[in-house]
Amino acid sequence: MKKLFSILAIVALAAGCAHSQVPPPTPPPAVALSCTAPSGFTAGSGNGFIFARAVCTSSTSCPANTSGNTAFTALNITPAATCSFTDANPPQGKLVIYTASTVQAGQTSNPSGPSNGGVPLSVPTLPGAPSGLSGSSQQAMLAPPLQPLPAALPKGLKQLASVSGPIALRAEVK
Repeated sequence: MKKLFSILAIVALAAGCAHSQVPPPTPPPAVALSCTAPSGFTAGSGNGFIFARAVCTSSTSCPANTSGNTAFTALNITPAATCSFTDANPPQGKLVIYTASTVQAGQTSNPSGPSNGGVPLSVPTLPGAPSGLSGSSQQAMLAPPLQPLPAALPKGLKQLASVSGPIALRAEVK
């Protein structure tokens, strides 16, 4: 019974504690790419698509999408089985363009035309972190000492275990 009273005391204290809800973090931007496979191309068994990204210096100055241009960085080493890919880590705050190449029988095609007809895509920047955060320390809250049980328990209740002393309750936002 003491254990039951202890649990009830903890639940009552916890119910009275107020805490703020922290919103989930903003996920970093990602760029979804999709294309149309060339006529007669079949992906699979080592055949597939390689996607590459280049950063533009301005909206009118992007690297040429010629084969072997080192301004383009391959995003996947293993050919993708479909003509779609997600760039999960694009450079934030930059203008980018993408190309795709096919891999068939170990041979890589010339790159496709640039994504979006050569118009660079602007990757957003995550919002800045807040500033001026302050806080104060809080001590652990203690439940009141347990009171002795009455000599006779109410009908239908039985004593499960005995507990003595105060129970410390600590709440933290995770």
